[in-house]
Amino acid sequence: MYRTAFLILLYGKEAQDSISIESLSKLDSELENCKLLIWNNGPDYLKNEPVKLKFNDVETVETVENLGLASIYNSFIDKVDAEQYVIFDDDTVVTAEYLRSLTTLSIDNAGVPIISHGNKRYEPVVNGRLFKGEPYTEVGENDTITSIGSGLVLGRNVINTVKSQYQHVFDERFMLYGVDDTFFRRINAIRLGQRFIILTALSHSLSRLEDENSQTKAFRIKERAYAHALICKFYKPRRLSLTLFLKNCFKYSVKRLFNIENDLHQKFFIIAYFKGKHYRAG
Repeated sequence: MYRTAFLILLYGKEAQDSISIESLSKLDSELENCKLLIWNNGPDYLKNEPVKLKFNDVETVETVENLGLASIYNSFIDKVDAEQYVIFDDDTVVTAEYLRSLTTLSIDNAGVPIISHGNKRYEPVVNGRLFKGEPYTEVGENDTITSIGSGLVLGRNVINTVKSQYQHVFDERFMLYGVDDTFFRRINAIRLGQRFIILTALSHSLSRLEDENSQTKAFRIKERAYAHALICKFYKPRRLSLTLFLKNCFKYSVKRLFNIENDLHQKFFIIAYFKGKHYRAG
């Protein structure tokens, strides 16, 4: 069994172009009894070998068919036997201080880093408010917590507790957006927030803050709409869920009737809610 298993998820880039992998390669600390799983999710196979990294074990998995993130995260957890699991996107700057903070967590703990973008904090959120405290703060017994997935740490016993309630740690009905959100909804629903410790800060690129072309923006609108609809359908009380669905139907119909705008978010929200699954789901 490994002490720590790391996952770095790649999409559309070579391993040497990943900020996460590059930052890890520059660290002096030996990552004893640790495994790194580099998961290339497409759309093309990797052309080059990953840079040299100081892990006991480095493995590369390639799924160029672009699997859903929840499915990949669950496969990572099931594939590797470890005391704790760490998930990174490909564009997180990993620091030695963050790696040292992992040693403060037991198999009964989970952790999320303070996430900054451009020297400004954006995550995590505790009880609906941006966390502004210091690292190594423990989340309270009755507190709720949300954050993004990159830098998330899960101890083995936390994973087992979530699995006992939901079968899988991450909800595989979600492909991209909504994976982090629904994970923390599960955590808060079964009152596991108190197992979380806020870790040291990491710099991470947040897509919602980036200037992107119209094609990418349209893609994100569709993905977010599907995530919002499926969260509404599966994670909200039935009466509220139906009310929100009907409101979106009404707003979209009015806009189309009076030719105000073709609201793509509401359009895809209605489709996703009605079908009850992501458009890439089998």
